[in-house]
Amino acid sequence: MHKLTRLGALIGVVIGAQVAAAQSNICPANVGGTPTVCDLTPTHDHIVVHHDRYGVPHVTAQTFYGLNFQTGFEDARDRLVQLEFFRRASTGTLAEVFGRTQIQTDMDTRTVLYSEDERRYFFSTLPCPSQIALQAYADGINRYVQLIYRGRQDKIPHEFYGIGDLAFLSTPNGLPAGATYKILDIHGQHVFKPGPWTATDSIAVGEMLVADFGGGGGRQLG
Repeated sequence: MHKLTRLGALIGVVIGAQVAAAQSNICPANVGGTPTVCDLTPTHDHIVVHHDRYGVPHVTAQTFYGLNFQTGFEDARDRLVQLEFFRRASTGTLAEVFGRTQIQTDMDTRTVLYSEDERRYFFSTLPCPSQIALQAYADGINRYVQLIYRGRQDKIPHEFYGIGDLAFLSTPNGLPAGATYKILDIHGQHVFKPGPWTATDSIAVGEMLVADFGGGGGRQLG
């Protein structure tokens, strides 16, 4: 039995325990690490979520995969807009949605942080429990996104309506090549739908946080 009390963490146990703890290996993107092939197949689970009087979810699961899956689901429920912004800020893809004013920011990010190929390699060198945690977390986020864009669609964050209008006006000739997000027409409104979250998105956010908190001279990470 696995249990987690999530106290408002954005990435929760995944980023804190798996990425920031590997800080010493992040600088070279774990070059020289040995890739490990792990079984990342989702497992069936009985998950119980109890929200206390402060709205904090307490997750109990029978498997490690289930615990991290529900952590991603709960983070998406509470912080989906922030997740999307942090993902784009950490991967240098802000301009893809927010326009030309973010090009220099994206260039700086891509210069200082790591490429997607490097993040994928880093992921492949993590021990299997870490890979499972990151993949399960991503699966949980994606499951929540799938659910809110079905049926009544009343759980879609209102910010995604404004972002949808902005992206639609900024791309009169269609979305950029390779864009993973979509602009949907929902009841006559342009609504942003984020692309699938990946395990390497979590790694990118972790790298960004390590750079922010550990690179400013404050030695917050020891």
